[in-house]
Amino acid sequence: MSAVEEWIKACEDLQPGQHFPGGQFFPGDEDYLKEVKQRVEPRRRFTANEEDLNGTRNGRFHFDLGAIPYVGNLRTAQIFLLMINPGVNNYDYEDIRNHEVQCLFERNRHQKLDYCFAFKKSGVPKQAWTPYFARMFGGLINSYPQNRRDCFLNKLAKSVAILELVPYFSQRATLIDDFHITNEERTVNGSKVEGLPSARFAIRAAHEIASKSENLIIFRWKKSPERWELVDERENCVISTSMSGLTEVVKQRIRLKLEEIDPECC
Repeated sequence: MSAVEEWIKACEDLQPGQHFPGGQFFPGDEDYLKEVKQRVEPRRRFTANEEDLNGTRNGRFHFDLGAIPYVGNLRTAQIFLLMINPGVNNYDYEDIRNHEVQCLFERNRHQKLDYCFAFKKSGVPKQAWTPYFARMFGGLINSYPQNRRDCFLNKLAKSVAILELVPYFSQRATLIDDFHITNEERTVNGSKVEGLPSARFAIRAAHEIASKSENLIIFRWKKSPERWELVDERENCVISTSMSGLTEVVKQRIRLKLEEIDPECC
């Protein structure tokens, strides 16, 4: 079984939280995170909830929002956006109470969607992911004539997949950086564990995806290649460090890739 298929299979049945009630966890993650929590507290809190959104920005995990390991169809996408972990805001807590949105997330996790729901499409319920990616890709989408944007947007939604190194929500990736969650070996329940289990699956899948030259890999942070263990230079990997959207170089790479996939649309 391929690394991508192993990741999808492992994500199909998230486990309810025992140490962190209300959460949904990738198999093996909660025990690992419990051990990390013991190292973090009481120096600083490890978990947050909806009330914390109005306070100081922090890197605490909002486990009560569940887990989203990827967005989009991993089997058919050719443009992969490699992120660190989902952010969080008030809209995410609206999503958790919205049955239609939760059904969308569930279908995505089981890979029953053929598009990336982060892009605004007709018939897709409004959710927290859309505004963020509308800002990121807005300049690229708006660079096309009005009469071609719908075609371009549909092709973009079917061609892009977003991968999250750690599937749990936080306002910043502070804990991931400080505690090396993805690559530090720990003893959990008497066994040696090389990093957060979900992250190890994600990294193996990302390596498999990046090994295929036809796939375009986009990082959003200068430290991302190190975190994803893809520091070796590859022609199909690019970094977009623009905070307001995508760099012109990355926009052009996406245009060329979409033209390659569907010349008539682009």
